[in-house]
Amino acid sequence: MNYTKEEREAMLEMMRATSKNFYFQAFRIGCHPFIEFCGLMNEYIKMCHIAHEAGIDFPHASAHSGIAIPMAPYEAAYLGEKLGCIYGPALQDPANLRAFMRAAGLAEPESEP
Repeated sequence: MNYTKEEREAMLEMMRATSKNFYFQAFRIGCHPFIEFCGLMNEYIKMCHIAHEAGIDFPHASAHSGIAIPMAPYEAAYLGEKLGCIYGPALQDPANLRAFMRAAGLAEPESEP
């Protein structure tokens, strides 16, 4: 099922409202890495808006469909910065980093012995 332009615009508005609500609650909680998830959400919303403007049915863009939303290198760097803030120290462990990369589809799986 493809979404209409109007349905996607309504989704974007609801996504923005959800992110605002999340930020308010996360800020109130006071855990900085948790607040960083709002940055991830807002960047995703921005990229979805760009995809929408380009006529891409962004609700279907994912690893499951193989459809990509537009992403510039500076946006990828921003996502890396946010994930680094949240998980960076834990991903310094090579086993964690390998597991993360494999699960994200960014590395070849290790061969079975």
